[in-house]
Amino acid sequence: MSRLKILHLEDSLPDAELVEATLASGGLAAEIVRVDRRETYQAALESGGFDVILADYNLPAFDGVRAQELAARSHPDTPFIFLSGSIGEDLAVERLREGATDYVLKDRMARRELGAATSTG
Repeated sequence: MSRLKILHLEDSLPDAELVEATLASGGLAAEIVRVDRRETYQAALESGGFDVILADYNLPAFDGVRAQELAARSHPDTPFIFLSGSIGEDLAVERLREGATDYVLKDRMARRELGAATSTG
């Protein structure tokens, strides 16, 4: 099985570790590049080669909406998945209409939703 290369925009190290553990326990081999601010996110996008982008919706100085817009401009074919504890249904639907591939609530990652989203993205 080939390894997925994942760009993960996340400011919480415990949440990032949970994502990595959840993917591994679901049998997904992944190389995860975690970034936590706009500058490092943009640099990672420029380097390219990602199979999927996971993005927290709320970060202190940057947000998932801007991340989605940047990804859509430079890598429109790369699946973009919101991974958030705070995105409401209305916002999630709006983001899906704007091109997001999926969204997963952080409290539901253990229910295999994250693995399903990343493997079908």
